Amino acid sequence: MKPYDANPFHEIYVTDSIAADDFVRYFSPFLVPHLPELFREGNVVLKGTQGSGKSMLLKLFLPETRVAYANARRESGDIVEFPIPAELRNFVAAGVNLSKSGLMDIAQVLPPAPTVADLDEFIALFCDFLNYWLLRDLLISVHYITRHPEVFRSLIKAEAFEDFVEKLRGQDCWFGYLRRCKTFAQLYARVNARITAYRNWTARNVRTLDPRIVRTKTVIGEPLSRTVACMKTSGVIASRTLVFLRIDQIEELWHREGYQAEFAQGVRRVINRVVGNRDLRVSFRMGTRRYAWSGELAMPGGRQLEEGRDYLLADLDERLRRREDRSGWLFDGFAADVFDHRVLANVQETDIPLRATRLRLNTYFGPSPTPHELIEKLIVKPPEDPHKLLKLDDRWSSEWRGYISGVYNRETDRRIPKATREYPKNPLDALLTVAWGLQTGGISGAPERRSRMSPPQKFPPWTQWWEKERLMQAVMQLVVRHQQNLCWWGTNKLLALSASNITLFLRICREVWDQWLRLKDRARAGGRSVGIEWPVPWKTQSIAIQAVSDNAYRSFSKQPGRPAGDVRMAFVDALGAWLRTLMLKDVKMSYPGGNGFSLRESDLTSSPELKRLLQEAVAWGDLYEVQHTTKLTQEKHRDPRRKYYLNPILSPHFQVPEAHTKEPRYEPVQTIISLATRAKAIVPRRLKSSSSNPKWEV
Repeated sequence: MKPYDANPFHEIYVTDSIAADDFVRYFSPFLVPHLPELFREGNVVLKGTQGSGKSMLLKLFLPETRVAYANARRESGDIVEFPIPAELRNFVAAGVNLSKSGLMDIAQVLPPAPTVADLDEFIALFCDFLNYWLLRDLLISVHYITRHPEVFRSLIKAEAFEDFVEKLRGQDCWFGYLRRCKTFAQLYARVNARITAYRNWTARNVRTLDPRIVRTKTVIGEPLSRTVACMKTSGVIASRTLVFLRIDQIEELWHREGYQAEFAQGVRRVINRVVGNRDLRVSFRMGTRRYAWSGELAMPGGRQLEEGRDYLLADLDERLRRREDRSGWLFDGFAADVFDHRVLANVQETDIPLRATRLRLNTYFGPSPTPHELIEKLIVKPPEDPHKLLKLDDRWSSEWRGYISGVYNRETDRRIPKATREYPKNPLDALLTVAWGLQTGGISGAPERRSRMSPPQKFPPWTQWWEKERLMQAVMQLVVRHQQNLCWWGTNKLLALSASNITLFLRICREVWDQWLRLKDRARAGGRSVGIEWPVPWKTQSIAIQAVSDNAYRSFSKQPGRPAGDVRMAFVDALGAWLRTLMLKDVKMSYPGGNGFSLRESDLTSSPELKRLLQEAVAWGDLYEVQHTTKLTQEKHRDPRRKYYLNPILSPHFQVPEAHTKEPRYEPVQTIISLATRAKAIVPRRLKSSSSNPKWEV
């Protein structure tokens, strides 16, 4: 068997850019059954952070994709099913990508100091441009479908095109622009000419837009609904056929400044109005990053879009996020399927043995280390003197010191030891013993255990839950005291650091694979035979993961936003250093969940600038936020909390554990405001201290 010498993860965004035939090889259909609303009637907003897989899913609406699946099944003889269930395939779709189409180039043609009338006119022109772009794409899709009856059967009836054109050109929503069109070809040519005129204008090839276009601007949405109605009444499509209109990368309306921002906000409102109309003749599919679909969703006139009424929200980040009960976690299965597709796509069709025994995710990365195994890898030669790692103060009695020394030297051990037989010491259990002795046992006001009781007879004296919550904090403290860095490797750690984001997962896979290939190249250069080494050596994985984490930090710093990425990451820097310091100083391990913090809703309301900073950091993926089911019963309903953590991929960069155990830190809002202020991420002016709920004015 030959080794895999090509990196199957070299191109991260391959599913966004490759041809439909290759898309079949790379695309993982794992999520499709978990997003049934995406292919049903009604408006759906597909939301997620960068790289969560939105555009990949929206590509399933393309008729070329469906034909590619049929071709793959016919050519390979394998069962290659189109991922959308058969009962949901009765649709026609068209779409636009706001980032790639050039529609937003209209903003570049704005006058230097546009008036309100100018802005209104340019917003109207954008709406017309969007209408015609979607109409052209719909015509292209319909025509393409007629050329592949073996796939779509009678979905489109080409013999009804003439009647369709006759009905469509007479609609008053076009203001006469289409009245001379008598054939489908003429209709397409007329629509395409209008789009070409717009693109010539936005490219500044002409000074002014054709006056005939200005005089025949269409109102957003209604012409497309009329088009669909004409298709159905003429028989081009059946009355029950759904028509989906995709608008991908809504975030392009967010990346503007000055007058262009006013223009983009106006465009956003009119797009919202189309969604809010709830016109069942068409169903919109909006693809957007988190920050571009949050806060107010206003329409002209002031009404807000309402989730559940105007649209359904399919939040990929929420769907993929791991809960306390891992059994419902989708991302691990998704990642394994993506890995499988990528690896298989790079194996030659003729290489039957390699395809039959192809590499799997768990095989390649292997298991992640237990905390005791991690200590053995990172503290290879533990010191003879336990004080160097345990840092016992003078208040420990000789009896307790002897007991802790016995644990450290493995004279006192578990019935089934967790450290390997060859490892001479047990610093991890010894440090847990220190923390247990420093705690009061949950008795408020009681002395520490070391002061009021003798060392326990049974080992370990704590519960498995107490230990589980503190293991990684103890590892962190020991590794730092030994002047080493924390390391991450293995399948479980890879999945945890990926933060349920498929692009982060692919970045780690790419870097690990590259490091693995370099390792093999060095072995060949040294004259050593090279076979297939799975799992990849832990040091190779660790180096790669650290590199991805550091690169992710730099990438986050370069992202735009309000405030921009460099400002947000200055705050994240301060936050990461603060959390790390507190976890290292917490020798009692009273806050094992101290790699995150919790704030009340009223805290955020009292500091709108901090609230905006946190919202932006969450929306761009620097932090992530979850509802905090607090144990403080008086706050559960009256003043709910939210908890915030660093994006797990940043954990190696900041050298803090990625796992979120126990309760996060309950911090006064002033502490977080101070961190943000020192980082120059916010500038609070003064603190009102006259009320019981102080407010920072900004």
